[in-house]
Amino acid sequence: MHIKPSRVRFDDHQWHKVTVHRRIQELVAVVDDVYTDHSHIAGKFTMLSSSRVYVGGAVNPRALLGARVHNNFVGCLRKVEFSADTLRLNLIDLARTGSKLIQVAGRVDYTCPSGDPQDPVTFTTRESYLLLPPWDASKQGILSFKFRTNEPNGLIILNTMTRAPKSNFFAVELLNGHIYIHMDLGSGAVKVRASRRRVDDGVWHELSLRRNGRDGKVGVDGQWNEFRTPGEASQMQLDSPMYIGGIGPPYAEIYIPPAIWTATLRQGFVGCLRDLTLSSKPVDIAHIARQQDSGAIKPSCHVIANQCGGQVSPCQNGGQCTEGWNRPLCDCSATLFTGPTCGRESATLAFNGSQHMAVWIGGTQGSRTQTEELVIRFKTSRPAGLLLLTSAESSSSDRLEIGLVAGRVRANVRLGDREKNLLAGLTVLNDNNWHTVRFSRRASNLRLQVDGTQPVR
Repeated sequence: MHIKPSRVRFDDHQWHKVTVHRRIQELVAVVDDVYTDHSHIAGKFTMLSSSRVYVGGAVNPRALLGARVHNNFVGCLRKVEFSADTLRLNLIDLARTGSKLIQVAGRVDYTCPSGDPQDPVTFTTRESYLLLPPWDASKQGILSFKFRTNEPNGLIILNTMTRAPKSNFFAVELLNGHIYIHMDLGSGAVKVRASRRRVDDGVWHELSLRRNGRDGKVGVDGQWNEFRTPGEASQMQLDSPMYIGGIGPPYAEIYIPPAIWTATLRQGFVGCLRDLTLSSKPVDIAHIARQQDSGAIKPSCHVIANQCGGQVSPCQNGGQCTEGWNRPLCDCSATLFTGPTCGRESATLAFNGSQHMAVWIGGTQGSRTQTEELVIRFKTSRPAGLLLLTSAESSSSDRLEIGLVAGRVRANVRLGDREKNLLAGLTVLNDNNWHTVRFSRRASNLRLQVDGTQPVR
């Protein structure tokens, strides 16, 4: 019997549970209550004759009859239980109490060393995050960590200033499957793509960063890129907490540099993180997670079976399911429902042409962003009407307007002295049926889509 899950190893310094069950000639082995293998014993034998059980190895493991593993185990064991008919033995407890049934070879310590500072943790939601002290790297700094995910977008690190003019910041984000770093020392920001290929492939990758003044280099899996920050400033002054894995829910008060798109969109990192070092000092993020988190950050890093492949989709009411990191990602935008699994009915508003709703965003200072994502569902019999408009209380003429024009959807974007219009919809949309509009912006790149048709850019 072999349990070899794709892209999963068990020599990861984490606790694993192994259960082997035999009933007559049927064998079942299960690891971590997830990975399973079945086997059938050949022949007519049904009884297992046993006079000795070896745990952890033997004086000469190669001499053990039938053994295919020729090395003694190195690591920790606990809850080693052997059951057969009415026999129930907890072998480690028996050894610790000096039972005459047990013979111990060599020196055995009945403890397991506490968690290594490099123990991984898993961020299970986009809202989960950890807080560390500000990164003390004024003139120079070294940073590294390992990560693992299959999700293409997520904020991994953000460290900014709380005092005016809030010009210094440092960030690491996963964007469209690539790792980017952002750095501003006060005289201009630099954005560097650190990865040469996509890293949202579910395997471990390592990011390393070295900086001395304005010069630095960043590498993923040993492939390095050099960079230089603009302007004259050469020191990085950070005084806010360092956010790891995300920045929390949308209403969290925190300064977000517009250039960090995953932070603006509140797309926290979902996946595994380990081996974090700041200025060559290891950070015990597993211990910090136990202290700070309420349950959304899990110890260890395991991969569970696909969520979307079963006969019953975890996404209800017609939601579309895609695989995330140990979770289903349900797209409810083409339904009348919302929530993680599209199980909650969406609020619906009816307008008669004389009504509107205003939402104040960004507090008294307003909002300055480089990226937006909008999804609107509507139905109407009228060929024209305003769906959404943003405006600024200041003298800025920037705006985003989405509306119906002659039965089609038009998006108008004005940024400074530049303006662009997009028109989408293959047929007239004022047919009293529900339609879904998706709009996204990344700096000057716009995308408009209606009902899953070809996007307009």
